[in-house]
Amino acid sequence: MKRNVLIGIIISILVLSIFSVAIYFNLKDELENNNGDDLEQIIITKDSDFTEKYHFQGNGTSLSPYIIENLTISTKLEIAIGIYNVNSVFVIQKCSITARRFCIYLFNITEPGCIISDNVCAIDTRNVYGPEGVAIEINKSNGVLVFNNNCFTEFYFYDNVGILLNKSSFCDILNNTCSNFDIGISQTFMNSGWGVWSYDHPINNTIKGNYCFENQKGIYSFGSGFAEIIDNYCFYNSRGIEVSHLLSYENQTTKIRNNTCIFNYNGIKATSLPLAEISGNNCSFNDAYGIQTYKCYGNITRNTCQGNENGLIFSTQNCSVFYNDFIDNKEYGVLTSDTAGEKWIFLNNFINNNLDGTEHGSAQAYDKDSDYLEDNINWYNPITLIGNYWSELIWDDEVIYVIDGGFNLDPYPVQYPINI
Repeated sequence: MKRNVLIGIIISILVLSIFSVAIYFNLKDELENNNGDDLEQIIITKDSDFTEKYHFQGNGTSLSPYIIENLTISTKLEIAIGIYNVNSVFVIQKCSITARRFCIYLFNITEPGCIISDNVCAIDTRNVYGPEGVAIEINKSNGVLVFNNNCFTEFYFYDNVGILLNKSSFCDILNNTCSNFDIGISQTFMNSGWGVWSYDHPINNTIKGNYCFENQKGIYSFGSGFAEIIDNYCFYNSRGIEVSHLLSYENQTTKIRNNTCIFNYNGIKATSLPLAEISGNNCSFNDAYGIQTYKCYGNITRNTCQGNENGLIFSTQNCSVFYNDFIDNKEYGVLTSDTAGEKWIFLNNFINNNLDGTEHGSAQAYDKDSDYLEDNINWYNPITLIGNYWSELIWDDEVIYVIDGGFNLDPYPVQYPINI
């Protein structure tokens, strides 16, 4: 089994490395070989600018949007394409754009239905005088579709962002590629570039099917109402996905689901989520942890955490952890500390974790300073009286599983691996 895992790791590293290099050189070729018309800058501040200033086709409706396409813009100015305070519907597509600070910047677009698709956007950090470059920023503009764009910087510079949703809601960020940024994709309520906080919290955005690699953070969400972060691929980042300080909004659930976060330093981090579903994610082969949660409410289910230092670091409230695989993690499959609220950990597979042991012991899970008689962390389902599968446990009908870190235990372990 170990040999097969090692072969799988080597193959995955080779595939992802080839994939990363191929995307990078493909993006450079697209920028250098684009045959579109050349412009230095497009700035639109009123609806009539689309036709009177730039003669773009369309009439600004959802049936006939203004079309900005097949352009090559390489500028040392701060903004390549900036569109402000318009009521028109427009499409920006198939452009190759290089800028010093913003490739595409939208502000206060009042009509939903605008589309940004199939563009190559590069922040030229050689011309940046300070941080805070953004390839595509959607600011105070709702209902925008950002689809199939390639965003990158040739040279990393701190605080640069690939795609930024700033105080914008009901947007779809789909199938984009973001690499070599401080943050690949971000949704927040901060005024870009100035660090001034406001309260226009984004809600109901979908971030799906994106590739984020070689960033400090692949995907980052801070202070939004709720969101869906699903089916994304985050690898070779310092942190794959981080979601924090979301607001309770009409009892809506934030979904972090079916993402692949592998070969990062950290996989997924979730902090202060009022209602969350963390499910179906593959958080494996990260240097530190697969998943970390703190002060979250909801369920952690059907995730795979394999080959990390620790699988799940769990310090959260009123949460259930079930139907997960914790396999071959260097230290613990689950490491938890006692916090307020009830927690249930059951029907999980713990297989070959902590084989070398730690200073706390050789169990596959660690429950910090907990007391079995008083603790609010339950390592079994209190209704069905079913616990977890522990691979090293020598089975008999009265066996229990003792957990490192205190006096806690799983009094109802199961004999065979759980089918997840």
